[in-house]
Amino acid sequence: MTTIRHRIPGNQGLPYLGESRTLFGDPIQYAQRHHQRYGEVCRTTFLGRPGVVLLSAAAQQYVMGDHAANFSWHAGYALGEDLFGDALFVIDDPEHAFIRKLMTPAFTARALAVYQPDMDAVTKTHLAPWTGRRTVDLYPFARAITFRLSATLLAGLAPDFDQATFQQLFTRLLAGASEFVRRDIPGTKYSQALHARRELVPLLQRLIAARRNQPTNDALGLLVAARDEQGQGLSEEQLVGLAITLIFAGFESTAGTLTWLLVELVQSPTWYERARAICTGDPDAPITDEDVKQQPVLDALIDETLRLHPATPLIMRGAVADFTLGDYTIPAGSQIFLIPGYTQRRPDYFADPTTFNPQRFLDGTEAKAHPYAYVGFGGGSRSCIGSGIARREIKTVLQGLLRRSDLHLVPGQNLAPRRFPLNRPTANVRVTLTPR
Repeated sequence: MTTIRHRIPGNQGLPYLGESRTLFGDPIQYAQRHHQRYGEVCRTTFLGRPGVVLLSAAAQQYVMGDHAANFSWHAGYALGEDLFGDALFVIDDPEHAFIRKLMTPAFTARALAVYQPDMDAVTKTHLAPWTGRRTVDLYPFARAITFRLSATLLAGLAPDFDQATFQQLFTRLLAGASEFVRRDIPGTKYSQALHARRELVPLLQRLIAARRNQPTNDALGLLVAARDEQGQGLSEEQLVGLAITLIFAGFESTAGTLTWLLVELVQSPTWYERARAICTGDPDAPITDEDVKQQPVLDALIDETLRLHPATPLIMRGAVADFTLGDYTIPAGSQIFLIPGYTQRRPDYFADPTTFNPQRFLDGTEAKAHPYAYVGFGGGSRSCIGSGIARREIKTVLQGLLRRSDLHLVPGQNLAPRRFPLNRPTANVRVTLTPR
């Protein structure tokens, strides 16, 4: 069979590193440049491994949907295994399917309704300090509130837990995740991430032990109590990795999305007024299940935010078998890169693609015309299990925030994206507050 090197156009880049730095540095610009030069399929090298970059909705459907079984998450994200352990995003079926089935009851509509009073209480607690303040930095606020929500709802951490310590450890863990030189060299981000993991593990083990002694119905409690057909439970190592997944995935990506949504909203007067009209009422009154459950405009705001600012603009897999896409045959063992941060901005998929326009999701015509062009919460059988809770958290915070204050962006800030490890604005996004 003709090798990938001969069949597919592209650039191998530097020895060993390949195009790793340009691919991770600005994946959207990388994709635009490579699409113009090579087309929708191009070869690359990533940390010594041959890879293929796929830049179309059809390719995203092929990899994430129609032929997902032929692509390994573990092979794509094995780089993170040393820090995250048996996290949900580094395991493949059948183990993943088994664990996802165990977790599903914690993410049903019924469970979300049960979580709503806690979401409301956490939101009010974090908004209370806004009283009397003239300015707020949105990104630190978003990280603090989504961490508290994730830790409370998914991992069942008690209200008196040391949030500052936990959040600092997760921040250090995340900062080292995208480092290419993965050696424990003192002072490096990777070394600091390893040390953060070593500190986190005993804290999480104690949390798991508490769940064994007193079962709970949060996602971690369900995993601790779960048994397979032979009565075998998950190992301690598996549970630690999954606990990291629950907290980490539940707060960093949601914090970035919430911040970007507010950035876009305060710069879009028409959509700000539409959101403001929905988010009315007494700021001290409960934000109920009915307030957030059926809110198509708020959901459209979230989807359009994720279209422009996906939490992970780069998706990786590993090909476990040869496959053919268009005119190219791609061999097993290839690293596969999808770049939805670019695909979701292609003008042949989305009209006026760089403009924030949630109406496109209310109409739905673009998404129907180009399936898998938008994959804000992933696609196929492994779409984000926490999408429902993330949407509800964002809608709850937005309701609480806009019932209380109007926001005005302080000019002169650097709102350019910082896409890795997860997408956020460079600035902390300072806004002035006007009480409603």
